[in-house]
Amino acid sequence: MSRPLVDFARRLQPDADATTADAVVETAATNRRAEFESALYRLFANLTGASAPSVRRRSARAVYQLSEIVPGALVTYGTELIPALDDDPARPYIAGSLTHIVYEGMRGETFRSDREALVQDLARQIGTDTTVSAVRYLSRIATRWDRIVATVEPTLVDGLSSEDEAVRTAAVRAFATMWAHHLDGTDAIPPLLDCTCDSSPLVRAHAIAALGDIAFQDRGEEDAPVAATPEIIDAGTRLLTDDDERARYDAAACFAEADYWVEYEGDRCWIETVDRNRIDAAVDALVEALDDPSTPVVRQAAAALHIYAGFETRALIPHVDRLVDYGWSVQPNSTLIQRALKSLAADHPSALSDHSSFFLDRLRNHKDATAATILGRLAPADGEAAHSAVSSLTDLLGSPKHTDRRTAAKALAEVHRVDSTLVPDYVEALTEAVDGTDVNTKPGMGWEPLATLAPDHPETATALACQAVDRLTEWPSPPDLRLVYKLGEANPHTISPVADRLIDLLDHDNTSVVGAAAKSLRGALMLDGSVQIPPSAAAALASRLDDLSRSARMDAERIIDVVREESTDA
Repeated sequence: MSRPLVDFARRLQPDADATTADAVVETAATNRRAEFESALYRLFANLTGASAPSVRRRSARAVYQLSEIVPGALVTYGTELIPALDDDPARPYIAGSLTHIVYEGMRGETFRSDREALVQDLARQIGTDTTVSAVRYLSRIATRWDRIVATVEPTLVDGLSSEDEAVRTAAVRAFATMWAHHLDGTDAIPPLLDCTCDSSPLVRAHAIAALGDIAFQDRGEEDAPVAATPEIIDAGTRLLTDDDERARYDAAACFAEADYWVEYEGDRCWIETVDRNRIDAAVDALVEALDDPSTPVVRQAAAALHIYAGFETRALIPHVDRLVDYGWSVQPNSTLIQRALKSLAADHPSALSDHSSFFLDRLRNHKDATAATILGRLAPADGEAAHSAVSSLTDLLGSPKHTDRRTAAKALAEVHRVDSTLVPDYVEALTEAVDGTDVNTKPGMGWEPLATLAPDHPETATALACQAVDRLTEWPSPPDLRLVYKLGEANPHTISPVADRLIDLLDHDNTSVVGAAAKSLRGALMLDGSVQIPPSAAAALASRLDDLSRSARMDAERIIDVVREESTDA
């Protein structure tokens, strides 16, 4: 036991020692209330500025230890500790003590009213000598216990407009860190927007960070985007050219968080609330930020451009030259810019046509997978470039890296989809490159490019589907048979021979094989009405239901139901 607590215990019981101090305190707090309160107030008196720093620190330590031993007994005294938050020697211990006290108040209704009163008293300190410490502590405690955020938030909003820079800094920092803890934020938006023009660079930085959270983060399915999103976009765009590095960084990071609302539909997508001119201005500023002297700022700007490319590729078109240069240079997050250009190639292939020779060179001389993807997507706009890439893409099918083979296959599929005459050797090269691993597993070639064979090459497609099913029994665990589904979607007639083979596997000894076969067979039933499953196969499957996984069992039960319905109709 530490000396400060021993001293406190001796005020309650003169002969207390290190081994009995905590017991003395617990007993006094419960059974000797008057003595406990008298000693406690003497201890509080030591926290005043009149005492020596060492005394204030020791007294604060004793209070902290008390808050660990008897937090409930200290709840009603929490406000007595507030002034000590501004004292450097005492602050860490007092902040910890208040945390323990409020936490104890969260444990039951006994202390709830006292806890609420403590928080309110802390809030009222705004505008007093303890303003900064109170604001800091309010943000800290609200971050940890979101049930009292509603009590704290109005005070923090007032702090945003304080004439004291330190208070504004503390308040804006709170909003920059507490959003995830259920702050509403609506009332804070106007003063936060004002703070983006603050004389303090730190206030500007924290303000745009908070606004980015408010505008872009997921607010729940029932909430709509905030009305001030356009103004927040404007503020972020302006701060991308701020004199302060931290402000520029937080502005770029703000835009890099904008993906949280991208996937929502209709008027719940924040992008729908912002006019295209604002988006263009933001993208222009982000592209300029790629030349920022600060590497962290550049990194966030590249990340933000990658995010925007997911839903607003049109804004990237004027900057294609700069983005191509950046994407293939040794720069922070250059791979993200490459991904952004792949999105642009998918949406606006003509925008990259002037750079087709560059991508051909990257493919031929560097086996560049990104260049391969872009060239495949350029096929609708630049058939000549696509035709020139066929040979190199075919060569890439022989790469020892499965990712390269998959990329080449997808690119060839894109070219084949536009004009099959551009790829005379596509089918042969692709089928030669495909082995069982590539057909049946996700990391390999994948089913997307193979499915492009089905409409124009049904025999080849059927052969590949049969190959996939045949290899099912060779694997220790069931492979992914999505290829079968995709081939059937592209040409339902390719599925019948596969279905026959799948039916044969329904009574296989390996239940994993049975489950995989049932899963694929259910897909076959949905794709081709000519598929017929004999009642005997359904009966064999029914006898294995208890041995199958949950998902496989659902597929098997659907197959059994279909067979029963057909038998009833007959």
